[in-house]
Amino acid sequence: MAVREGWVSPSNAHRRYLLSELPALKELETRCLCEKLHPDTTAGGNGGAKVCVDDGLMLETRHASVARLLVECELCIYALNGRNALVLKRCDANELNSRSPRTDAKMQADILSYKNEASFYALILPQLDSRLALTPRCWYAAQVGPDSADAQAIYPAFVLYLEDLGDTWHQVQMLGETTALCVLKSLAQFHASMHKSQLTSTWPRRGSFWSPVLEKRPQDEWKGVDTSWREMVENFPELYEFYWLGEALLRVAMHVDAEQQAQLDGPFSTFIHGDAKTWNMFLNPSESACTWIDFQWSGQGSCSQDVEYVLATGLDCSLMSRWDEFRTAYLSFYSEALLERKIVLSESARTSFMRASDVSLIAYVVVLVSLIWRGLNSERITKNADSGPGMSMVNRSRPHVFSVCAQVCKALQRCYPEIVRECVVQKNRE
Repeated sequence: MAVREGWVSPSNAHRRYLLSELPALKELETRCLCEKLHPDTTAGGNGGAKVCVDDGLMLETRHASVARLLVECELCIYALNGRNALVLKRCDANELNSRSPRTDAKMQADILSYKNEASFYALILPQLDSRLALTPRCWYAAQVGPDSADAQAIYPAFVLYLEDLGDTWHQVQMLGETTALCVLKSLAQFHASMHKSQLTSTWPRRGSFWSPVLEKRPQDEWKGVDTSWREMVENFPELYEFYWLGEALLRVAMHVDAEQQAQLDGPFSTFIHGDAKTWNMFLNPSESACTWIDFQWSGQGSCSQDVEYVLATGLDCSLMSRWDEFRTAYLSFYSEALLERKIVLSESARTSFMRASDVSLIAYVVVLVSLIWRGLNSERITKNADSGPGMSMVNRSRPHVFSVCAQVCKALQRCYPEIVRECVVQKNRE
């Protein structure tokens, strides 16, 4: 399979946990799949077990367990398009709380995000053009257990069985020019395929964990954006030229949320991934195709949200001076993908995309400064630089931090010039 860094060999106890509900495998392509996955061999038994956890291929994240399962039944292998493996992803409330004690609100958000992912695979994915291969095939998806966020819930919040991509698909930490264009093209195809005019059912949930900021982030968090920014400037003197940024982000937060709400009725309204970073994508061997995983934060949104997020979190900082070029490239890919579906993007819509992109970047940087960069210093950046690929680039490199700040300052000056001038005057008086 496409292996993420951090895979380990599961303990016997964890094997039993992972395999405890494998009868769900019976749902896989029943026309081809052996319906007799014997109960005594689907619970982690020895000997002639039909399904087992692949040694060394299990990943435990803060939220879920992921494992590669080996399948020994010939009919199952036939149903899995000739592969003898698939990927299991599952999570339950008890597991969430045991790894990192959570508040009720955090527990509820985590559980709902995974139920959202299961719903995406079950309800939305079938509407995606399968020829594009923009996600691994989902063989089975289920939301199980109570809807409440009860920490004592004994049933899984969700379970997924996904296509095994094989050993050749891989991840990258940073996006160079070629890989960035590949990723943007795949996002454009995804967004066009999920355009509001293409979906047969609506999706009430807003995509992304960070927008709308005033709705999804705690008030005491985003209202501290100026204080957090002052600390950032103290820790990174090169940021002093943007000394007004924190105050500006605080003042525009409400305007940004209002604009993003209005975008839901605009030409770039679509179904978005919501967490489009390098950790959640795999590239084929030639890096000419990209497939996406982890749809916990998917939902309604503007194309620009995914575009700005992937550029901010993954683009090599040496390319960030060409940020607008990558936006233009995405717009071209998106327009072409829409034309294939007989949808024409007007010139006025093309013009509005740049503002929508600026607004999406500003919204994300509000969360960067008030939460993700809170307390960031040189020591933490050095430590983060040596960590696995799960973290995006925003925490790993001082030049990357500077480049993102430079881009958002340009966005603020274009979208809200009066507010920026007021903030500069105020900060000069302090």
